[in-house]
Amino acid sequence: MSKPSKAVMEEVSINDLINSLKSTLETSTMTKGVDVQFNLNFDERYILCDEGQIMQVILNLCKNAMDAMSDTKEALLTIETGLHEENEELFIKVSDNGVGISQKNLAKLGTPFFTTKKSGTGLGLNACFQIIKNHKGKIEVKSEEAKGTTFIITIPCVTYEDLAEII
Repeated sequence: MSKPSKAVMEEVSINDLINSLKSTLETSTMTKGVDVQFNLNFDERYILCDEGQIMQVILNLCKNAMDAMSDTKEALLTIETGLHEENEELFIKVSDNGVGISQKNLAKLGTPFFTTKKSGTGLGLNACFQIIKNHKGKIEVKSEEAKGTTFIITIPCVTYEDLAEII
């Protein structure tokens, strides 16, 4: 089973991270006939993370979203960042207007080897959930069949205590 490598934690701007993925995402969405929209929060905050692992999660969720929209007219992938000030948490939303996920399958998401794809291994989402858990975060999924799916990643913002630990 695939296990995420040991995280190398550093202070990262979530908007900078998303911006660094823009050209990759725009190229892959264009080749699949999917429009991509970025809604980045201007209130710049940082998270303590392994940048490569968080990129892996976002790219995996975007790839799954594009797969879910393969037969969707006017397919739209939306990536949004924001801040839950009351909890000192950042969120990243990856949304699509694809086929959606049934309630039955929603309950199984992230389970090792569970897949609805013909050529899937069922390990991609499992790795995503594990990586985010290792970053003291969580992934919430909202979906409606024939309307689309939103994955909401929530990760704590950097605090002064966090910075003291890495200095």
